[in-house]
Parts: sequence; C-alpha cells; structure tokens
Amino acid sequence: MKGNLQACLGFVLVCLPVTAQDYRSPEVIVSKFGKELQLLDREREKLAKNLVIYAGNRVVKKNRKGHSLAIARRFIALSLHLAPKNSAATVLDRRLSAGEMPLLARGEYGNDTFSDVLLARSKDLRQGSKKDVLLSACLVEIAVIVNPKNKAAMRAMELQKIQRGSVDWNQLTGG
Repeated sequence: MKGNLQACLGFVLVCLPVTAQDYRSPEVIVSKFGKELQLLDREREKLAKNLVIYAGNRVVKKNRKGHSLAIARRFIALSLHLAPKNSAATVLDRRLSAGEMPLLARGEYGNDTFSDVLLARSKDLRQGSKKDVLLSACLVEIAVIVNPKNKAAMRAMELQKIQRGSVDWNQLTGG
C-alpha cells in the first residue's frame, strides 16, 4: 500500500507543473545535446523513436485528455533533441498540432521494460558531461511517468530532486 501511494505521489509530482491544455509544439531549433552525449547515434535514434511511440500511444489511450498532450510535448522535444531528423517525432507533432488523434503504434518495449531501460541508461549517463547529466535526469523522470510503480525509478527521482531539483523542461520544449 505504501509503495503504491509513493508511486502515485511521484507521478503527481512529475506531472503537476504540466498543464492539461491544448497541444503546443515544442520549439526545438538546435539540439540541446549535439554530438557530445555518451550515446551512439544508433542508441539516440532508438531512444528517440521509443519516446515518440510511447507518447503517441499515451495520447490515444488517454483520448487527448489529462496531461497526455503536455507529456507528449516533453517526449517529442526530447526526441527531437536526441535525433533532430526523427521523422516519427515530426509526424506526431504535426498530428497533435492539427488536433488529430495519433495512430497506435507497436512499441519495442512494454511500459515496465521501457521504464527499466530508461533508468538503466540514466545511470550510465550520470557521471558524464553536463549534457549527459541533463539527459540522465530527464530519463529518470520519464521512467517514473512510463511506470509509476517502478520503485527503483521512484527512489532515483526522489534522490535526484533532493540533489539537483526537478528537470527544467522549458529548456528542452522552448517554454
């Protein structure tokens, strides 16, 4: 019971500053990360693709309600920063901007596995450059959104908030 309560609280904390209004495209002009991340191009593209698939599917499952559009905006922005030529992110962004419902897509991972993958990748990036640390923090918060019952992700997010605070998503979404 206590674990479920913590998971719900963590999810609310991650989503609280996000508004549930109409979709607004992220403003990504230049990649925040450049080529300096400790990720291979293939890893960046794979991560970017899976973020977009998850975001689109969440919007469909939530019927464009709640925080699904605001979360999609964050995921699309991060996806574009990771892989600027990511056509899946641009297509999803255009559909959401036009008020259309995205199509369900088959993801590479289930939510539990995707959350674990994000958390594992965040651990690898934690000791890198400032850009690696920023991406690591984003991945921790996303891991909690993807699976609010992931206790390891919840602990990592709580520790991260104590040490560095929450991620300033405006620097990725453009405000």
